[in-house]
Amino acid sequence: MEEDSVDEMKSHSNIHEARFLVGLCRYFLQQGYLPEQITILTTYSGQLFAFKRLMKKSDFEGVRVATVDNFQGEENDIILLSLVRSNKQGSAGFLKIDNRICVALSRARKGLYCIGNFKLLAQQNPTGPSLWREIVKDAEIYGTIGKSLKLQCRNHTETQNEVSNEADFSKVPEGGCSVPCEARLICGHVCRMPCHPADMKHENYKCRQKCTQTICTLGHRCMKQCYQPCDTQCKKPVDKTLPCGHIQKVPCYKSSSEVICESPCRRRLDCGHQCKELCGKGCTVVCQEMIRHYDWPCGHNVLAKCSAGPDSCSKPCNEILSCEHPCKGSCGKCHQGRLHAFCREKCDRTLVCGHPCRSTCAADCPPCSRKCENRCQHSKCKKNCGEPCVPCAERCIWRCRHFRCGAQCGKPCDRRACHDPCTLMLKCGHPCIGLCGEPCPKKCRICDKEEVTSILFGDEDDDDARFVELEDCKHLIEANALDQWMKTDSGSKDTSEATSIKLKVCPWCKTPIRRNLRYGSIIKQALDDINAVKRRIFGNERTIQNLRQNLQERIHREVVCAIARDQQLFLLFETMVSSTLALSHGQITALENRVRFQEEMIDLAKELQSLRSPSLNQQYVKQMKNEIVVMQTWLCKEPINRMSQQQTDDANREAKRFHLALNLFKILVKKPAARDKASEEVKAAELQLFDGKAMTAQRANEINDLLKKIDYKSGGLGISEKERKEIVAAIGLAKGHWLKCPRGHVYAIGECGGATETGKCPECGQGIGGTQHRLTEGNRVASEMDGAQYPAWSEEANNMANFDLNNLH
Repeated sequence: MEEDSVDEMKSHSNIHEARFLVGLCRYFLQQGYLPEQITILTTYSGQLFAFKRLMKKSDFEGVRVATVDNFQGEENDIILLSLVRSNKQGSAGFLKIDNRICVALSRARKGLYCIGNFKLLAQQNPTGPSLWREIVKDAEIYGTIGKSLKLQCRNHTETQNEVSNEADFSKVPEGGCSVPCEARLICGHVCRMPCHPADMKHENYKCRQKCTQTICTLGHRCMKQCYQPCDTQCKKPVDKTLPCGHIQKVPCYKSSSEVICESPCRRRLDCGHQCKELCGKGCTVVCQEMIRHYDWPCGHNVLAKCSAGPDSCSKPCNEILSCEHPCKGSCGKCHQGRLHAFCREKCDRTLVCGHPCRSTCAADCPPCSRKCENRCQHSKCKKNCGEPCVPCAERCIWRCRHFRCGAQCGKPCDRRACHDPCTLMLKCGHPCIGLCGEPCPKKCRICDKEEVTSILFGDEDDDDARFVELEDCKHLIEANALDQWMKTDSGSKDTSEATSIKLKVCPWCKTPIRRNLRYGSIIKQALDDINAVKRRIFGNERTIQNLRQNLQERIHREVVCAIARDQQLFLLFETMVSSTLALSHGQITALENRVRFQEEMIDLAKELQSLRSPSLNQQYVKQMKNEIVVMQTWLCKEPINRMSQQQTDDANREAKRFHLALNLFKILVKKPAARDKASEEVKAAELQLFDGKAMTAQRANEINDLLKKIDYKSGGLGISEKERKEIVAAIGLAKGHWLKCPRGHVYAIGECGGATETGKCPECGQGIGGTQHRLTEGNRVASEMDGAQYPAWSEEANNMANFDLNNLH
C-alpha cells in the first residue's frame, strides 16, 4: 500500500501499516503479554498520529507509541516497527541512513516485527553498498520475511492463520483460532467463546447463560445471568388481584397491597368527566378534558380545558383602547377587558431629535435609545440620542483669511459668513467651486458638470455659482440658495409660521444637518433648543436619582413580598430600577406608578387576610385574593418603565373594584345580619363585584348605593342612628340587656337581664330568651344597639366589660 503525505506536518503516514500493527498489538495482548512489554515504533511523526487515532485508550492503555528518533537508547521485549515509505518514485527518505536503520532494528529484546516495502528499500543505492539489501538477503535465507505473517494457535497447534492486513485478524478474534472453545464451566454451562489462549481455566470468564437456580416456593427460576449473584427476592411477573379489583402483572415477591395500580382510574371527577390518572394515584386535580365553555363572564363560546377559567378565553379582545388602537390581546389575557395587554402598535412618531420613535404606542414617547449622532470637529457625544448633550467647550475652528470665530465651539459663532470665492485648485487642476474658508467640495464644475449643475433651486448652472458640500450626506448645494434655506423653518416658504424645534435637513435627501461650519450658529441654536426639550423630558438629574433610590427601597421593603411567586418578574422590575441606564422623568414616574399600585395591592391583601367571619362568602374571598395576585403580576409585565393611559385607567378601575369589595366584606364581618336583612342587596353587590366585568363609573355608583342600603338595613332594626338612640334612651335598660335572635332580630330582657323563659321571635319565629339565665343557642348580645360586648348576665368578668368606668357618677 502506498504512503500518504501529511502536508501540514511535512511528514508521511501509511494507514495500511498502522492498521496491521494495531491488530498485531492486540493479538500479542491476547496472548498474555503486558502492555508495558510492547512498543510500537515508526519512522515518521505523521504515522505516529495515525497510530494514536486508531488505538483506543481503553484497549491499549500502557502500550507505548514513539518515533525511532525519540526511542534511542531504550529497549523493550516486543518492538512493532512501521517503516512507512512506499511509493512509485522509489524514495526512501532518511531510511537510507545506516545509523537510523541500526537504531530502528536494535530496540527489541525478544521479538522484532517490521512492516514495510522491503523491495523499495533494497533497491536504494543500486550501484553501491546497501544495508537494506543485506538485511533483506539474510531475512530471505532464514525465512523471516514474506508477504504475510503466520499465527499458530497455542491450543490447536495444527491450526495456522496467515495475516497480511487488518481484516485477517478476524480469523483470530480472541488470539487463538476460530474453533469454538467448548470447555465445560464450573456452573455446568459450555464456554461460548472462540478459542482463546488467555484465561484457559476460565477463572475470569463470565457465563452469560440464564441462571438455573430456583429462588421461590412457586418454583420460579432466578432471572439473572449465570455469573451474577442470584436474587434474594423473586421478580418474575405474575398476575395478582389488587385491592381495587384490577388484575396486574406484579413481581412475585411483592404483596398486592404494596403495588400501585397502573390501570386507568374508573372514578369520575366532580365535573362529571373521567379521571385521567392511574388507579393507584390520586385523582386528576385539574381536568384536562376539552369542552365548550358558554358560561364565562365574557359570554364567548370557546373550546378549552374543562378546568380552564375565563382568563383562558382565546377570542380576540378588539376593544378600542385610549390610544385609539384596537387591542391585540385575547379576551383571557386582557382579563375580560379589566386589565388590557400593552398596546404593541408601532409608534413611528418623529422625536425631537429627528429620529422616528422605535417604541410601541404610548401617550408620551420614551427618549430616543439610539446612539447620539451629534459631533463637532473636536469630539462626539457618547450618550444616547434622547439624553441632553454637553456643549463642546473648545475654541471654534471656523476661520478664513478674512474672518475668525473667537467663541467656544458649543456656542453661536461671533463672525459672519464669508462670501468670497475659494482661491484653491482641485486635484484635477480646475478651480474650487466653494467659498473662502469652507471645506472644498470634491466635485468639479468642469469634470462633474452634469452632477454639479443639477437643478434644485434654479441657479446651479450659473457660471459663477458657488457651492457648499454638506458633511453629513455629501450633497452639493448652491450657496445662496442654501443660505436662504437654512434661515427658514427647514425650507418652509411661509416664514411667518412658528419655527419647529428640529435640525435643518438637506433639501435633497432630508438628512439632518449636524455638522457645517458655515451654518454653525443655526445648527447650534437648533441643538440648544432640542437640548432644552430633552432636559424637560428627562427632568432634574438629582431629583431622578432621589426618586430611583426611594423606589429601590420601596421595592425591597414591600414589592418583594408581593411578587416573590415570580422571581423572573421581580428580577426584571428590580433590575430596571437599580440599573445604570439613564431613565427619564416619565419613565421614573411610570415605575413609581407601578410601585404605588403594588403597595396598594399589598395593603388590600393584608386587610383581606385579617377578615374572619362565617358571614363571608369564601368563594368570593378566594377569587379576590387570586385577582390581586393577577394584578400584581400584570403590573410587572414589560415594558415596566412605561405605563400608558389605558394601563393607568385599567389599574385604577381594578383597584376601585377591590376597595368596594373590601368595603362589602367589612360590612358583612361587622354586621353578620346583613345577609338576612339585606340579602337582595348583598347578592346584587357580590354579582356586580365578582362577575368578571370591568368596573365602570356607573357600576361603581350602583355598588356604592347598594353598600349604603346594606349598611342601613343591617344597622339593628332597620332604623336610623337617631331613632336607635331614642329607643335605647326611652327603654332605659343598662348595657347588655339588648339581644338578638339567630337571624339578627333585636329584642330586650328587663330586670337583671338574665333569661328565665323562652319565646318565639315575632319576625322570624326563631327561639329567643332562655332558661336559668342562659340564652338559647344562637342568641347573642346586640352590640349594635348599646355597644355592649357581653350579655348583662354572663360569665365574662362579672359583666364589667359592659361598663365605661370613666362615666360612673
